[in-house]
Amino acid sequence: MHDSITPARGDLLRVLRLRGDSDALEQVYVEYLAALDRACQSPDADASVMRALAVELIDCEVTSLRDPARALEIAELACAEVEAAGGADLWLNLDTLARAQHRNGDTAKATDTVRRAIALVPAGADAATVDEMQSRLQAFEAELAAPPVAAEEPDRQP
Repeated sequence: MHDSITPARGDLLRVLRLRGDSDALEQVYVEYLAALDRACQSPDADASVMRALAVELIDCEVTSLRDPARALEIAELACAEVEAAGGADLWLNLDTLARAQHRNGDTAKATDTVRRAIALVPAGADAATVDEMQSRLQAFEAELAAPPVAAEEPDRQP
């Protein structure tokens, strides 16, 4: 379902961006997220639809529509479904799960998950996607290696 509307949605989003119509842009995203959500509720929903919804909830251009906690739940369900079925796309779903884990503040778990995803990349996978995953892993590792940032002391009035 989502594959057939994605190209048209992309064209519409480009036009709305060019026009600077942020209200219409938000409305398109609201409707798209609702359509993906309905598709996820369908008895014949597959993990690709769940993954598409999770990605949008992580990275939606309209930041007010992002919902990392819900994205994490959906990504976990998608991974469980694909893994149970022995699906070849587990690596993609794990990458989405890692992004959701990171967005929810669990960089250590996200690092482990993206490592697992990279280990499962099949021969012939899209090189750009694999490069993004490698970059994500490096960023997560750097974040874990960085010293914690101390919280600033509140200003005290004498």
